[in-house]
Amino acid sequence: MEIFQREPASLELFEEALPLLLLHYRSVAHFKDIEFSPDYETYLKMDELGMLRIYTARDSDKNMLGYAVFFVRKNMHYKESLQAVQDILFIHPEARGFGRRFIPYCEEELKKEVDRLKDFEFRYHSISH
Repeated sequence: MEIFQREPASLELFEEALPLLLLHYRSVAHFKDIEFSPDYETYLKMDELGMLRIYTARDSDKNMLGYAVFFVRKNMHYKESLQAVQDILFIHPEARGFGRRFIPYCEEELKKEVDRLKDFEFRYHSISH
């Protein structure tokens, strides 16, 4: 059974996620001629400011199977509206099958605090659940 949870951003988490991030990059990157180089410092700062949500899916041995990352902030056009926009979502191809539970988990967790889930359905169209 998979374990879903929200996790704080940290260099340790990014290091742990690196094999999945690279697999994700190789499978969907539009610009493979551009070096894969995540801006970890900005992710850390956004987390410090309360503007980042990272959800992970892990197996019973706590190995990371997938992740979903969202930016959460007040909308620039509706400053009273806190909204979430998906950054990335990935589930290891060999572990796929729990996406139909993981995605709603993320959505329900975000709904507890935001007014709108921007582009939520749009970004999931290519993921095999």
